[in-house]
Amino acid sequence: MAEATPSDHSDDSELEQLERVAKDVLGVDAEDVARTGAELNLIGLQSREVMLSRRLDSRTYFIQSEGDRNEEADADIADDEVLEICRTTLDRFEIPVTEVAEQAVLTEQTQAGQMDRMRGTVDVGAARIVRKLARITRHVEDLPVWSSSMTLRLTGRKEIAFMELHWPEIPTAVIKEAHRLRYRLQKGWRPPEQLGVKIEAAEAGIIHSPAVSLVMDIYPAIRVIYTPEDERIGRKLTLYLDRHGNDVPRPREFDPRLLDEPAIPPRSPGKRSADGA
Repeated sequence: MAEATPSDHSDDSELEQLERVAKDVLGVDAEDVARTGAELNLIGLQSREVMLSRRLDSRTYFIQSEGDRNEEADADIADDEVLEICRTTLDRFEIPVTEVAEQAVLTEQTQAGQMDRMRGTVDVGAARIVRKLARITRHVEDLPVWSSSMTLRLTGRKEIAFMELHWPEIPTAVIKEAHRLRYRLQKGWRPPEQLGVKIEAAEAGIIHSPAVSLVMDIYPAIRVIYTPEDERIGRKLTLYLDRHGNDVPRPREFDPRLLDEPAIPPRSPGKRSADGA
């Protein structure tokens, strides 16, 4: 790997990398970029039709397109084709196919009805799909990463209308400990009993902070799902535990100290400093 030059760490270089993502992944020419900005742990750009932002502390991207407002435009795209576009997009972000776990396309349907007040009946029309949303979950070395995912919706032109990709890099030490937790489960480790519930399932994996957060906490954990003994209680208790049966810290969404930082004003692509800082 070539040695990095000082310019590789400049603000201009950071922006150019984001512009390359816009061009290579979305097909948006950097010439169309109207404005850019950075604030806290986010950097973003906006063209005439697309807004793209990414986290600076995580492999996390957000895409919103204004180019196709017809919400039903993607209804006729085959599910297999939607998922293939998802996998191609992951590949462009250099995410290995071995980390892809479950793949599904969720559909939102609508159905109209007309009431006949004279007869007291309702004539219901045929249901139709108005939106498709693809979702891909993640595992690393066959360990589930419950907080990682990709959510994507297409326009009628089969371009990205919306995407949230949250796929942080997982430290080796975290993966190793998750494997140890799985080994303990296989050797008979039992989660602690809880009053009024019984153990339904226990699985070792990894949790981390959500996509919309200002920090990135990552923990190995055993996820334990408890079923209420009283069938009238529908909500299940879910705990994330360490090897000793203690609660794993809940991954943070923000650090209060960061909220005191002044906002960084947007930068104009045509007004860059001489040193690129």
